[in-house]
Order: sequence, then C-alpha cells, then structure tokens
Amino acid sequence: GEINLAPYIGGGAIVTTNDGAKAGFLLTGGVDVPLSPQFTANAAANVGFIDGAEVGLTVGVGYNF
Repeated sequence: GEINLAPYIGGGAIVTTNDGAKAGFLLTGGVDVPLSPQFTANAAANVGFIDGAEVGLTVGVGYNF
C-alpha cells in the first residue's frame, strides 16, 4: 500500500526569560503521517541556538476535526 507523509522544515525565533531575556534562532523539522481520517501521528525535532545548541523532540497523535 501507499504511505502518505507530510514532511516540513522551518525556522524562527526562540526567546528565553530564565537568566535575563535572550533571543536566538530556531530550526524545526518533522513529519505528519495520517493514520485514519480522524487521527494523524506526528514527530518533530526543534534545535534552538542561544548559548549553544539545545534539541527538543516531540512525538504525538492528533485528532482531526
């Protein structure tokens, strides 16, 4: 069978208020995979650059309405 994927990539800004306000650059990328007409699985990675690189990963399932 056929597998449908919706990959994405992007960039933006990241702001922290931990130790004074700092701003930096953010790269993001991931993929959405339809499981059924009602549900979509997703996975993403975010890399933020403020004082070096920090990586965040997310995995989930969304409900489509």
